[in-house]
Amino acid sequence: MINPYIGEKPTQEEINQIQEKGKERYKYKLAPGFNDEQKGEARRYFDSLHYEQKYGDLLIWEDIKKKAKDTKIKKVIFVTDDGTSHEKNDLIFNGMGPRINMIDELCRESEAEFYILSNNNFVQYRNGTKVPSIKNELSTQSDRLNIYWDNKRKIDENKINILNITEEIRNLTFASMSSVISPSDATTRYNYLTSEKDSLIEKNKYLDSQNSYLKQMFETQYGIDIEDTLPDNEW
Repeated sequence: MINPYIGEKPTQEEINQIQEKGKERYKYKLAPGFNDEQKGEARRYFDSLHYEQKYGDLLIWEDIKKKAKDTKIKKVIFVTDDGTSHEKNDLIFNGMGPRINMIDELCRESEAEFYILSNNNFVQYRNGTKVPSIKNELSTQSDRLNIYWDNKRKIDENKINILNITEEIRNLTFASMSSVISPSDATTRYNYLTSEKDSLIEKNKYLDSQNSYLKQMFETQYGIDIEDTLPDNEW
């Protein structure tokens, strides 16, 4: 008897609303599910309801958030083998843990902590047979440090590109006013540059959120200020 353990059947209107939200989320690569855009317009039908397959993960995620909020639980463990391969990485960030936007969403909307475990790890932890490896832990710590500092470099590069684009937009405005470039060409170039600038700003927001997560994790798990970990000659 599984009825007491599953959520209420959604309405078609609720499904449609989540799918509309998914269009905007996937545009900015917000997990979960953005890797599933390759499924195109494929649909599934069941019990008078239908949904686009590419939004399947997002429908599950919205249900998880609703359950966490309604029951006021403090920890959510999502057991899945999906999203852990190199080809599909819209649940796990670089093998470290859940994507930062998912952790943030669940915390903001329900105040619950979010964890993802593979089926195998879940069974091993549950049976008490999973023993952490010191070698693997050190490797993971080193990998996470590299991710943090790589993100910092990308953020600085993006900031320089944003400044260059801003300058080009300013010059483009003057060029159009002095008829150096036609109004139609100026509009096309302006729209392209503005889109590129907005994209870089969004990328920096995402990288900043990842680094905030990493910084907090190092402080709580290792008692380390991550800003003190990079040798002086490497920056």
